[in-house]
Amino acid sequence: MKRERRHFDKESKQMAVNLCLTGKPTREVADDLGIRTELIARWKREYSQCQEGSF
Repeated sequence: MKRERRHFDKESKQMAVNLCLTGKPTREVADDLGIRTELIARWKREYSQCQEGSF
């Protein structure tokens, strides 16, 4: 059976990135939110490139 994709709104992504930027480890943020570490790493990369235009 195929798993349904989860969608995250801009505010959720921004919150996760902000937690990482304040010093909380990416792994810990991912575990708290129940998502993969790689996903947060991609969001951080997108944010660092575009800031306000990201997500």
